[in-house]
Amino acid sequence: MSRLDRVLVSREWLNLWSTCKRYVQTRQVLDHCVIIVKSTSVDWGPRAFRTLDTGFVDLVKSKWNSYSPGGEGMVKCKENLK
Repeated sequence: MSRLDRVLVSREWLNLWSTCKRYVQTRQVLDHCVIIVKSTSVDWGPRAFRTLDTGFVDLVKSKWNSYSPGGEGMVKCKENLK
């Protein structure tokens, strides 16, 4: 028995396309399976928000923690986001 239903790639290809997966289709007419190689990463375009200041995260944490509204769980979260 031979195993012809394979995908061969190089190390360089794997480094460039590391998020790809292979999908093996069922046999239909031939005695071999169709193999589909598909990228699983999604390009959502440019990022809408970037933090340029390294102290930004600390600033947000300090402001978030300094305000403590009444209520529980998601009520506090909603009030903090206001």
